[in-house]
Amino acid sequence: MLHHYLRSSWRNIRRNTLFSCVNIVGLAIGLTGFIVLLLYLNYEKSYDTWHPDLPRVSKVAMENSNGIMWDGRTQAPLASFLKQNYPRVQAATRISSDGTSDFEMPVDANGKKMYQKGLIEVDSLFFTVFPYRFVYGNSERALQAPDAIVLEESVAKSYFGDKDPMGEPVSIYGGLIKGTITGVIKLPATPSVLNPRILMRSPYERSNNHWQNYSYETYVKLIEPVSPDVLAGDINRIYRQDFLLEEKSEGDQPQIDKDVTYFTEKFTELHTSPKSGGSNLTVINVLLMLAASLLVAGAINFSNLSLADAFRRAKEVGVKKVLGAGRGRLFLQFIMDVALQVFASLLLAGILAMIILPWFKNQFNIQLSFLQPGTQFFYTQIALCLLFTIIIAGAYPALQLSGFNPVKVFKGGVLKEKKGLSFRNALTVFQFVLSGFFIISSLVIFKQVKFMQSKDKGFSGDQVVRIQTTQSTREQNFDKTRQQLLAVPGIVEVAKTTTVPGDAIIDTSTTQMKWNGTELKMNEVKVSREYFELIGAELMEGRWFDGRYADEHTRSVIINEAAAKRMAIASPVGQTIRFSYCDSIPVQIVGVVKDFNIQGLNMPVQPAMFNIGNFACGYRSGGAILVKINTAHTQQTLSDIENLWKSVEPEFPLRYTFLNENFQKLYAEYLRIQQVVVYFTIVAILIAIMGLFAMSVFLVKEKTKELGIRKVLGAGVKDIFKVTSMRFLLQVTVAMAIAIPIGWLAAQSWLRNFAYRFDLDFSVFLTASVILVAIALITVSFQAIKAALANPVKALRTE
Repeated sequence: MLHHYLRSSWRNIRRNTLFSCVNIVGLAIGLTGFIVLLLYLNYEKSYDTWHPDLPRVSKVAMENSNGIMWDGRTQAPLASFLKQNYPRVQAATRISSDGTSDFEMPVDANGKKMYQKGLIEVDSLFFTVFPYRFVYGNSERALQAPDAIVLEESVAKSYFGDKDPMGEPVSIYGGLIKGTITGVIKLPATPSVLNPRILMRSPYERSNNHWQNYSYETYVKLIEPVSPDVLAGDINRIYRQDFLLEEKSEGDQPQIDKDVTYFTEKFTELHTSPKSGGSNLTVINVLLMLAASLLVAGAINFSNLSLADAFRRAKEVGVKKVLGAGRGRLFLQFIMDVALQVFASLLLAGILAMIILPWFKNQFNIQLSFLQPGTQFFYTQIALCLLFTIIIAGAYPALQLSGFNPVKVFKGGVLKEKKGLSFRNALTVFQFVLSGFFIISSLVIFKQVKFMQSKDKGFSGDQVVRIQTTQSTREQNFDKTRQQLLAVPGIVEVAKTTTVPGDAIIDTSTTQMKWNGTELKMNEVKVSREYFELIGAELMEGRWFDGRYADEHTRSVIINEAAAKRMAIASPVGQTIRFSYCDSIPVQIVGVVKDFNIQGLNMPVQPAMFNIGNFACGYRSGGAILVKINTAHTQQTLSDIENLWKSVEPEFPLRYTFLNENFQKLYAEYLRIQQVVVYFTIVAILIAIMGLFAMSVFLVKEKTKELGIRKVLGAGVKDIFKVTSMRFLLQVTVAMAIAIPIGWLAAQSWLRNFAYRFDLDFSVFLTASVILVAIALITVSFQAIKAALANPVKALRTE
C-alpha cells in the first residue's frame, strides 16, 4: 500500500512540475533559515552543561536601587566568608576574569613569546567549585603553590608541543608575574562563560584580600541546589547579622550603601539569562521566531498552491470515489503527496544550510556543526518540525480534496464553487504581511546602524592608533616611551588612558565620591594630560590639565557634562570632592569636558571624572597608549613605530589597531542582525514571489475563457492587465495595512534599546509599501501581459 502511495505521489509531482518545484523550493528556503538558527539556539543553550555538578554552582553579585554594582563583582573576602558562615555552601571561590573578553596579555614560556586571551586569576579553591578535567596534574594539588599556573591544553601545546610542561616557568605581563606550571586542563565539550586559557595564583593575592576591593567574582557550590531567591535571602541575612552589625576590632568593615543587597544567579544560566551582564539569547529567540514565521510562510505557500491545484484534481478524486476509494484513503494519498515534497524540501534545505553555515559561523564568531554535542535533540526537533510542516501544508488541502462530491465533480459544480477562495486569499495576504514586516524591519535596522556610524561621537578618532603595551611601558616608562614615539616622523601626539574609546570591554565600575554631604558615583578614568587634545575633546568650562603639581598627583580632576548634571549646580568648577574611603584627600574640579561617547550609541554617556596618576585613594591601571598620526604616509609611520617597538618591548611584537575601526566593531552585533534580517527579507519576498507567480499562472488558466471573451468584446491590454492584477494589488494593500502597525510597534520596541536613535517617520513605511507593490506588480505582470497578448480564438477553444 505504501509503495502504491509513493508511486502515485511521484507521478503527481512529475505531472505538475511548476507547482511542485515552487512548493519544494519555497519550503526549502524557509527550512534553511530555520535549521541554521535552531542549530544556533541549541548551541547557545548548551553553555555550561558539561558537568552534572554545575547546577549546584551559583554566582554572587551586588546591586542597589540604581542597578547592578561593580559589573557583577563583589568584595575579595566574600567567598571565604560564605564558606565559613553558610552551612549550605560546600565550596566557594573568587576569580578575577578576563576570560570572556578579547583582552590579550603577553606570555613568555619555553622561549616563545605570544599574546594570549583568557587569563583568569584564581584562588586555591577554584577546582573545588569548577570540576575541569586534567591532562597533567590533578585538581587537589594544582593550585596549592602561591605561584601556580594552570594552562588549557591548546595553550600548553602552542608553547611546549606534546612535551609534558609540568614544572616549567611562565612569565606574564612582561615579567610582572612569574609562575610555574602545575597542571594542564581540557576545555569542556560544550561552551562555557569562563572560557579559561590560563589560570594563575596572583602574587598580590594576600594584599588584595580586603573588603574594599571589589575586583572579584564570587562563586559558591552548594551541597544541594537552592533557588536563587532563597540563596540570596540567606546570604543577605548572614552578611548583615553576622558581619555588618558586629563590631570589628580590626576596623576592616566595608563602607557600602545601606541599600546594597546581594543577588545570586545559577552558573548554568549566566550565558542564557544573566542579570549581571548581557546575553544575545533574546536576539536569537527573536530571530528563531522570525525564521519559524518564514517556515510557516513556506508551508502556507505550499497549502495555498495545493488548494489552487485541488480543482485540477477534482475529476481524479471523483473517479477514485466512484471506484470505491474512501475519504480516509484519499486523505492519506494526498498527505503522502505533501510528505514526499516536504521531505524533498528538507534534503534541499540541508544542502543549502551546509552552504550557508560557514558564512554564518564567520559572522557570529561561533563554532557550529551538525555533529556538535546535543545534536540528537536537534534532530528530534527537526523531525517534529517536519511533522508540523506536513500538517500545516497538507492537512487542509487533503481534507478539501478528499471531501469532493463525485456527482458535483462530473457536473462541473466544483469548478464553479468559491469554497476555499477566501481562505486562499487570507493565506496570500499573510505572506505579504510577512514580507512587508521584513522589509520594514530591514529599513529600520539599516537606518539605525547608519545613524550610529555617522553620528558625531564627541571626539575624533581619525588616524588615532591604539597600542597594546605591558604595564611597565604604560605606567613607569610612559614618559620615555612617549618621547621616543614623538620622534617618529608623522606622529603629532601621544597619550594614555585606562578607558579607551571603542574597546569592546570597558571598566564601567564606579568610584564613590563625597561632595556636600552627598555621594557622587562616577567612572574614574586615568589619563595623561595630552589625552583630551589627542582625541579632539571640547572644553565646556574651566581648564585642561597643564602639568602643575595638583594635576600630576591626583589632586585635581576634569569631569564630563554627565557628571556635572549629576551635581546639579550651575558651575562645578572649583568645587572640592573627596574619595569616600579616604576622605582626607581633597580633589578639586578644574574643568568640564563635553560628553563624548566611548561605548557606542546604544549606551548613554556615563558620569566620569578624569585624573592623572594613582596618588589618591584606589588604583586604576590597564587601557592602552594612543598615538595620533598626521601624515599621508601612514604605512611608513606604522612601519617606523614597529621598528621602534623592537627596542621598547623587545620581548613582544607590536600590537595595534585604529580607534575608528574599533569603534565601528562595537556595532558588529547590529550589522550581523541586519544581515540576518536582510536574508529573512529576501527569503520572505522569494516565497511570496513564487507563490504569487504560481497563483497568477493558475488564475490566468482559470480565467482563460473569460479573458478570451473580454478581448473579443474589445478589451485592450490595459483592461486585461487590470482584471488579472487587481486581486493581488488589493491583497498587497490589505497586507501593508496590517504590516505597518505591527512593524511600527516592533521598531519602537527595538529602538528603545538605544540611547541615541534616528527619528522614525512614515517615510520608512511608505518606502516599504512601494517596494512590496512594485514586487507584486512585476511578478504578476509576466502572466498578465502574456494573457493580454494571447490569441482569443485559442482561449475560446479551450472549452
